[in-house]
Amino acid sequence: MRRAQGVLALCCFLQLVAVGCQLIIQATAPNFVSELKEPKYVVALNNKPTATPPVEVIENPSSTVMMTDKNGQRYACVLPDGNEEGEDYLYEGTSVGKESKSRHKSPGELLDSLGTSCFFRVEGWWTYEVCYKKHVRQFHQERDTVTSEFFLGLYNEELTQKHHEKVGSDYVEEVGSGGGMERYHSHIFANGTTCDLTQEQRQTEVRFACSAESSNNMVVSIKEPTTCHYVLIFYTPVLCKHHSFKAEDQRVHYINCHALGEPGAAG
Repeated sequence: MRRAQGVLALCCFLQLVAVGCQLIIQATAPNFVSELKEPKYVVALNNKPTATPPVEVIENPSSTVMMTDKNGQRYACVLPDGNEEGEDYLYEGTSVGKESKSRHKSPGELLDSLGTSCFFRVEGWWTYEVCYKKHVRQFHQERDTVTSEFFLGLYNEELTQKHHEKVGSDYVEEVGSGGGMERYHSHIFANGTTCDLTQEQRQTEVRFACSAESSNNMVVSIKEPTTCHYVLIFYTPVLCKHHSFKAEDQRVHYINCHALGEPGAAG
């Protein structure tokens, strides 16, 4: 698959006969488009023709593909070996070589840096308050006096752990409000104020997500998908430190192409 992706990258770069590219696309269907997104291929073109193949071509015959551009110029192109460990990759935004495999803190450990802080969101008449690992509260305040309040849940370590065991991970990935995939780590808050409509205690799932575009912790939204059961979205930059939440650097494969013979001489 990876070799076919590299050859297609060459086809598109050198603008060869369309049927050649089409054959490769058909050979890698049906998941070709999604597979091509990672890694990325960059063609390094040496336009100075040589009568004899370069050492790189001689030493890698099984990885060399002969290509011809639209002007008839022949190239010997050496495809990357597809090392899964990343030793021969360049990572965008990183140095050359293998990525550090240093231990990362868990999402929960990173979130503990929020301490005992409380965060607020005002929506119309109501103010929503989430205090880390304490409670979620909905209240109305006039001047310095709280005139109405409901607890939407108290932090429950046991239910939080059961939730993570149920989903099989300490994070969940689903389509976010912007249409892209978004990962979040959940805390469960239960045993809140009794709901008048269901006679059950209110409960809230607080979903912590990475906020790469802001250095602030913020309550983004709170919804009530079912009666007296709430979902609160909380963006925080601390989760961006975790490898499962931060945007991954894209691996880049370099394909070295060497011009052969005299320019304009078709192969």
